[in-house]
Amino acid sequence: MDKGYHLVLMSYWRTAAEWFVSYLKKNNVKKIAYIMNANKRNYIANPDYRMYDLESYQQAGFDVTVVDLDELDKTPNIFDDVDLVYVRGGNTFDILDAARRSGFDKLLAQLLERGVLYASSSAGSILVAPNIEIAENDFAPDYNLVGLKDTAGLSCVDFAVFPHWEERWQEELNKLKEAKKVTYPIRCLTDRQVLIVKDGKEKIIEL
Repeated sequence: MDKGYHLVLMSYWRTAAEWFVSYLKKNNVKKIAYIMNANKRNYIANPDYRMYDLESYQQAGFDVTVVDLDELDKTPNIFDDVDLVYVRGGNTFDILDAARRSGFDKLLAQLLERGVLYASSSAGSILVAPNIEIAENDFAPDYNLVGLKDTAGLSCVDFAVFPHWEERWQEELNKLKEAKKVTYPIRCLTDRQVLIVKDGKEKIIEL
């Protein structure tokens, strides 16, 4: 699937932070839209919850705007001049649900076609797959707290990322793929790996 998109798919932002900031500067990124909905439950439960990844990008000198997709109708032009859309980790089902309800699922393809960079960690990296179904499993589980029946992802890439990967899960993953009849490739990323997709080509970065 060569759509000419540019994506940086991380497993864990903290181990990738230094490399990621350097990569963004090399790619002349200045303005970032930071989508927080995958972890919104924590913000609501704890007003003092700190967004450490957000703080690291601000401290590095980027112009960062926090985007709540549930409020997107009030700020329809918020993505007009961004260089990067960043979707943080959290609950994969929450972020997919928010993306659909807000229309971001359709808007993202337009942004990518315009040349905007997409970057993400964990749940945000699963989001762009053909389907997020592998996030719900028995060995490294995410939880479908919103009760989504349709788990089709945003299909910006033709594979799925399995973040926080450990080799000891291989047998369980094989069983999961068979049970769910998964037909698309799965890219397993440890917390010390980043997958770059650019112009139809993939590259793994070892941190």
